[in-house]
Amino acid sequence: MRKLFIAVNVLVAMLMIGAVTLVGRNGASAAPSYAGSVSFGTWSSNPTEQAGQKKLVQAFENKYHINVNFQVLNGDYSTVLKARLTAGTAPDVFYLNSTDAQSFIRTGALANLDFLAKDKSFGFSEFYNSLQFGFKWKGHTYAMAKDYSPLALWYNKTLFAKAGISKPPTTWAQITADACKLTDKAN
Repeated sequence: MRKLFIAVNVLVAMLMIGAVTLVGRNGASAAPSYAGSVSFGTWSSNPTEQAGQKKLVQAFENKYHINVNFQVLNGDYSTVLKARLTAGTAPDVFYLNSTDAQSFIRTGALANLDFLAKDKSFGFSEFYNSLQFGFKWKGHTYAMAKDYSPLALWYNKTLFAKAGISKPPTTWAQITADACKLTDKAN
């Protein structure tokens, strides 16, 4: 039974990850059609992120004809997820913070995804190794990084003033422009 559970989770993970990859690529060939349903769990987030998640789910359902039960796990996400894994009611596919990944990996809650590295169409090599580090154990990959962003930005007001920058950047374009202004080409 456990092997079947793992096999189903690997298939579901592959399909969800494939949907993310295929939705973003133009000119992808027609996807095969499957039957059934899966559950996708996420933490409570802001309306913009949830709208994006629902759009992804809708695109996946339309492409693969698989019903997705979208679940928002409220409360202490990690604790709720662990409790649901223990009870056998966890979503088939779920978000997982890299800081919690090792405890999930070591208890066998996550399936090995090394097969994705062999599938050139997945684009495994396009993921930053530093982002993937938290999702690996003993050289094997158990999850894929969804995204990244700065949670905080420290800056030196004196250096900013010397470079003619009046305030901290708020977009990636501004960060790039400010970095160029702050770069000391002599060094």
